[in-house]
Amino acid sequence: WAASVRYALGILKDTQSAKITVSGAAVQGDAVVESQDQKKKLEAKWASRRPEGILHDIKLTAPRPVVSPYTFRAVYERGALKFDACTAQTAVSRGLITKAITELGYEGKLSCQLALGRPTDAWPQVVIKSLKALKSLSGGSVTITDTDIKLVAIEGTDSAAFETVVGTLKASLPAEYNLLSELPVPETEDETIQDFTIVRSPEGLVQLWGEVSSDISLEMVRSVAVANFGNEKTHLSVQVNDTLKNDWSPQILTTLDAMELVQKGKAIINQSQIDISGTSEQEKVGSDIAVLFAAKENYAQSLVLNIQYVEPEISLPDQPTPQDCVEEINGLLETRKINFEPGSDRVDVEGLRLLDDIAEVLRECTDIPLMISGHTDSQGSENMNRALSQSRANAVLMELQKRRILTSSFVAKGYGEERPIASNDTKEGREKNRRIEFTLAPIGEQDKAQIDEQKAQ
Repeated sequence: WAASVRYALGILKDTQSAKITVSGAAVQGDAVVESQDQKKKLEAKWASRRPEGILHDIKLTAPRPVVSPYTFRAVYERGALKFDACTAQTAVSRGLITKAITELGYEGKLSCQLALGRPTDAWPQVVIKSLKALKSLSGGSVTITDTDIKLVAIEGTDSAAFETVVGTLKASLPAEYNLLSELPVPETEDETIQDFTIVRSPEGLVQLWGEVSSDISLEMVRSVAVANFGNEKTHLSVQVNDTLKNDWSPQILTTLDAMELVQKGKAIINQSQIDISGTSEQEKVGSDIAVLFAAKENYAQSLVLNIQYVEPEISLPDQPTPQDCVEEINGLLETRKINFEPGSDRVDVEGLRLLDDIAEVLRECTDIPLMISGHTDSQGSENMNRALSQSRANAVLMELQKRRILTSSFVAKGYGEERPIASNDTKEGREKNRRIEFTLAPIGEQDKAQIDEQKAQ
């Protein structure tokens, strides 16, 4: 029960709005969080901190994000469809898109983000029509960004057939949508230019190889690379070739921005396409990269993305060990002391302030087997001193309970005058012996305290 309550209180502390029910070893309820990202982090955090034997069923709800621009992107290559980005406003819209791609022969699982902000109510129909147009080609890609549609065929597509597909799609679109079509022109041997390559290693090191047309272009590429990845992690093997007919600097700069979203990967820019592959911890990285390129000028190359999503490792702060907690409390007691009113078990004002600080330490410590021991000097009878020290240890325990510290694993014990740390022959020695100590409770003492508590209940 105590472990369940501590776990539930931790959940409440992490959320702004929640209703939690604790029933024995089961913790159930509902909570509202600010975003999908926060939802994932909290789920991972709670899973790592859930005590053994505690059943957990917390339903987390996050509001749908507002997306701008609204994006959809699909690639048709070698007879297979691949989706880099998909957004839908409702489950019904997502269902329409999913049904359409299944009918078009796609057998995989479509990841389509539910988000607010669609440009028009016709969004799902526009996506489906654009997909059908893409599928009627021998290959290519379609990117929809808000009300702008870009349909790119693969090199070698029959121009007459392409114009027919473009005309049919354009005639079927609502007036708000703009269609841009592109049929790559086959490159000749004389026009062949060396690929430009960008590689990012798992350690974040970035290397660039290739050619640019001018010193100004080289300086722009260097500046953006250093700004994005840092001077120490950026290495350029880029040459200036003033005979280049095409300047790819804009494409290179946009690709550098895209590589910021990739944990590790490789980008190759050539005459016909910009190919970005790798892994990323961002779930909708394909959509974000598609938006990056769609927001720039109209590049001649087609965009090819092959980026795998990898679950990010959630780094949680290390929980302090019981020994750490005791050492921190004793650090407070090095210069301060829990004192009581003379001859009583009432903590004085300064002692209450010290207990406030000790409670703050204990809030970060869960299930710590803490021994609170009371000690006196040798004045008075042995039995009276033992009773007074027990009463004072109990008083400290109760003060911690008042500060909402769960104390089921704590033990309060009075030792009277049994364990002096100084001579009782002097005033200073007696003052030192009158004390409260915090140590880790021996297992037997903790079990005995829990049995006594159960009997009391």
